[in-house]
Amino acid sequence: MIARHDVHTEKADIWSRLAEPLPNGVVYWRQDGKPITRDGKHFARFVAYIEANTARERLDAVVPGEWDLTLELLPPLPGMDDGGEAAEEAAADPVAALRRLWDEIVALPPLQRAAFLLNLRDGEGRGVIALFPIAGVADMRRIAAVLDMTPERLAERWRALPLDDAAIAARLGLTRHQVGLLRRAARERLARRLAAPPAPRNRRA
Repeated sequence: MIARHDVHTEKADIWSRLAEPLPNGVVYWRQDGKPITRDGKHFARFVAYIEANTARERLDAVVPGEWDLTLELLPPLPGMDDGGEAAEEAAADPVAALRRLWDEIVALPPLQRAAFLLNLRDGEGRGVIALFPIAGVADMRRIAAVLDMTPERLAERWRALPLDDAAIAARLGLTRHQVGLLRRAARERLARRLAAPPAPRNRRA
């Protein structure tokens, strides 16, 4: 009975520590859905969220070494769908492959980067930009920075991603055709860069 009570107490303590209030500045708000108008007034629902790094830090503080992140390998990402070394690298270590892909995306010219990231999809057409914060590769602040957006603006648009070419063109002040050309150039560059052996990693983007 004593051992069983101790186990129950330990689990209760873990849950209580995990549920402790978060520090100031790590809880953000974003609009959920479209605003509505009723009786001449505008209403919108806002929901709170935290970034993946915040959850990771809390888990590391409460149960260090006792949790893990399991990632399910999705259909190939752009630049990793040629069945070559990049695809093998992604299968062997998905997080490392995402980190390398992110570094190469950051190195793209700004317009190519925006055209590619805002429309980022997997091989089956599903939006996958959320993989970067989920895997701890780049949080929303970092993604917003490389898109030349504020984190708040990105949070507002997050659920609408991936954007179609018309929406991207409107944001960038370009035509849909130009957006398509930019994204194709980005994909070709990424394919070339990811096909080459990875360079030594001495910084984190």
